[in-house]
Amino acid sequence: MKKLIAFVSVSLALAVSAADGVGVRYRGVFINDEDWGLRPWCKARFGKERGICAEAYREIFADMKSRGVNLLWPAMHPGAYEFVSRKENMDAAREAGITIGTSHCEPMLRNNCYWNKKELGVWDYSENKSGIDAYWKWSVDNYGDYDCLWTIGIRGIHDEGMKGPKDVEGRIKLMENVFAAQKAMLGPKRPTVFCPYKEVLPLYDAGLKVPDDTTLLWVDDNFGYCRRLGGPNAEGRRQGIYWHASYFGGPHSYTHVCTTPPAFMWYQLVARCWENGVRDMWVVNVGDYYPADVSIYALGQLGANPAAWGVDSHKKLLSGYVASLGMSGKAASRTVRLLDEYYRLGWTRKPELMSAQWAGALPKEERAALDAQYAAFGKRLDDTLSLIPKKKRDRFFAIHGYSARLLVIAGRYFMAWADANGNDEARQKLEEKVRSELAVLDAEVASVEGGRWKNFWWDTTTEKRQETRWFSGGKGVNGWASQMQWPWNEPEGMRPKDRCTVYLADPWIAAARMRDAADCVATKQVNGGGWKEVYGLGASYRAMALLPVRPGVGKGAEITFEIEAKEGEKALVLQFLPDMRLYPGEKLRVEVSVNGGERFAVEVPGSDGREDENGWTRRYAVQDGFIRTAKRGVLKPGKNRVTVYGLDAGVVLDKIGVR
Repeated sequence: MKKLIAFVSVSLALAVSAADGVGVRYRGVFINDEDWGLRPWCKARFGKERGICAEAYREIFADMKSRGVNLLWPAMHPGAYEFVSRKENMDAAREAGITIGTSHCEPMLRNNCYWNKKELGVWDYSENKSGIDAYWKWSVDNYGDYDCLWTIGIRGIHDEGMKGPKDVEGRIKLMENVFAAQKAMLGPKRPTVFCPYKEVLPLYDAGLKVPDDTTLLWVDDNFGYCRRLGGPNAEGRRQGIYWHASYFGGPHSYTHVCTTPPAFMWYQLVARCWENGVRDMWVVNVGDYYPADVSIYALGQLGANPAAWGVDSHKKLLSGYVASLGMSGKAASRTVRLLDEYYRLGWTRKPELMSAQWAGALPKEERAALDAQYAAFGKRLDDTLSLIPKKKRDRFFAIHGYSARLLVIAGRYFMAWADANGNDEARQKLEEKVRSELAVLDAEVASVEGGRWKNFWWDTTTEKRQETRWFSGGKGVNGWASQMQWPWNEPEGMRPKDRCTVYLADPWIAAARMRDAADCVATKQVNGGGWKEVYGLGASYRAMALLPVRPGVGKGAEITFEIEAKEGEKALVLQFLPDMRLYPGEKLRVEVSVNGGERFAVEVPGSDGREDENGWTRRYAVQDGFIRTAKRGVLKPGKNRVTVYGLDAGVVLDKIGVR
């Protein structure tokens, strides 16, 4: 108990320290894809309107403050109302001390999905400069004295590409004209941010001049792997990162359930971003907010004083989070263990990325082992909930218990579906069973805390709600935005490699015998850095990262393995986190020597930053949580001594094996 109290005290001190310039200035969350979770919940709880009302925002603001988070990008999907159109929302934020900003496609606080083309003209700055300028000026006139972070630039309507000139030179000129008009409205003292996202990033790389006092907001790949940071050309200016713990879109979604481990957040936001000057703004897409509670807590703690956190952050963050819920003693320790196992299984496969193709491609022994782990986790969940006092248990179950039980139901179901091996009768019974279990779970969550969470996890088993186009074939997957890929709703004619896994993409490399990179025999630091085990990171859950993540640091650092190869096993297989090079123009490589032989370079596949979300690595490897590559013909039968040398900043070696 004393340790937990001490940790909470330290956490509060860290939150204060950020205000003194120790940490990240803006630690923000983006409520996004709220149509299926927060909206129906707010409607049921607070009133009849479709949207998130000021009363709900007040609760969220209070929760943000308790978590050390100080910036909100409000919900912005069409079909409700524009956040800034209601002054009571802005007043609630001001009272709570929360800064309001807007996403990359909402310049100048305006959510342009509510742009009225008939009254205001086309959304094209090259044709309607005066109309768009007047639209933006409204925000400055009404909220210029509020605490706001002003997004500048222009894109299309609601995340569409920007309109106007097609050539790069013309687009750059238009964007610079936009900057000039916006900065003239805002003046020199109001803080601004520019996010070079999608079609806008090539303009920046081609020489777009962004105002010197504007924060450059980089982006990840929607799965938490940073696409690029600024590099030397961004030194001396403010930088930030827009990062995802939730994502709705192609080629696959993961929303409404949060399985992002705190260790992954530490590695990407602190080890990569903070260490390389991305220190002004971290904003995380948290979807429907409440299911990402641990991620929001981790954001506040890591951002308050990044230098205070290291490779042991994962369990410390989980312990601090559980203590913040008021738990202590046996209930607290068991809850920390439960969450730890939840994130481990969630990294193995996010529930919304489970599919018949994935389960069917797993070796039978691996399916059996996973099924046993899901079953054990389900028992641990029940045992842990029995230890938590009822008042705390109900809220914990509503937020975390649903996600955890869904992980168990889905994991065991997909393993059994694959084991049924085409037996239609067995699969029909499985479908009936899982629908029944989900209905019971929905009813249980809707009943706790006096019905407070009714409609938050609503309607997971029917198709009454809005049909989705993602993986649905127009039929509706299950009426739920989390995109669970239940086999009974799979589109006809799906290609075998859709929703791919390494087992389908490359069966040869999938059959390699792998071991954790943390099971090395020796490490050696060189050039101020070395290989460090990060608990909670990677498919091994204890991956080895080359730290600190800075160019040139750790170059030549050694990690050595003794590997036994059987007759015919001549290929060395390396498994990495599917990350990208740190800066444009750089690479993400290691060097390898086998049995004292000449070193050869190995590049992390897909790490050059050229792929969009439909590229092979970004489409498939992010679902597995790892990427593999092999060097053939380098091993001999019997014992082999393999040394991996650090070469480029940002490499995480997860496993090593033979084939």
